This record gives sequence, C-alpha cells and structure tokens, in this order.
Amino acid sequence: MPHLDDRMVFYSLLAALAVIVGLFFYSLANPRTSEGFTEVYFKQDPEVKAGSLSFSFVVANHEGKAVEYAFEVFLGGERLDSGKALVEDQGIKVVKVDRPLAAPLQEPTKLLVSVSRDGKPAPYTLWYWVGEKQSIGG
Repeated sequence: MPHLDDRMVFYSLLAALAVIVGLFFYSLANPRTSEGFTEVYFKQDPEVKAGSLSFSFVVANHEGKAVEYAFEVFLGGERLDSGKALVEDQGIKVVKVDRPLAAPLQEPTKLLVSVSRDGKPAPYTLWYWVGEKQSIGG
C-alpha cells in the first residue's frame, strides 16, 4: 500500500501544478485592464499682458484608449473659449489659449478651465487667480 500512497501524492501534485499552469496561461490570454486615469494641469501659468490672457494646459491620457476631451475656459464667470481635443492613449495634448480681454482686469479674477470626457460632467477643473501686471516706475 505505501506504493499506492506515493503515487496518489504524485498525481495530486501533478494535478495541482496543471491547474496553476492553466490559470497562469488563462491570465496571460485574458489580461484584466485596470481603470485608467487622466491628468490635467497648467503647462504655463496664466498671465495677462497688454489686455490679452495667455496660458496653456495639458491633457494627458492614461485611459487605455484614445479619448476625445471637451474643454471650456471661463474668466470671472464668462465663457472665453471652448473646444475639443483628441488625445491618443498614453499621449498628451497641449492646449494653448490666447484671448484678448474686452476690458482690463481691475482686481484679481478667477480663471476656470473645465475638462470632461465622453459627454460626462466635467470631473477635471483647474483654476487660477489672474490680474493685470502692473509696471512699477515711470
């Protein structure tokens, strides 16, 4: 009987090894993708010079697929600009904004950049206080 017990242990270990190897190959054949993410940040700090607002922001896509993002730019509650940016997977898109202002800014004003994807509400928001650069001296 000891010969039969050794054989059963061997076959049990062989079956367990076959299951482990099978699960390994299954996981290679069917990779599970994790939830991706998006980064949105200012590349250049917004500034107002000679009655014009200029800045750039970056949309970096790590979603696992190409994504079209919509963006809107607001200054003091008024919409200055809007548009769309298609960003490939693992790619970045630099969006440049250069807009003349209707009137000089008398005090610091809130700049808001809102970025959304796939028609969803805007989950990515950047804001910055901007104002006219004052020259000192004559």
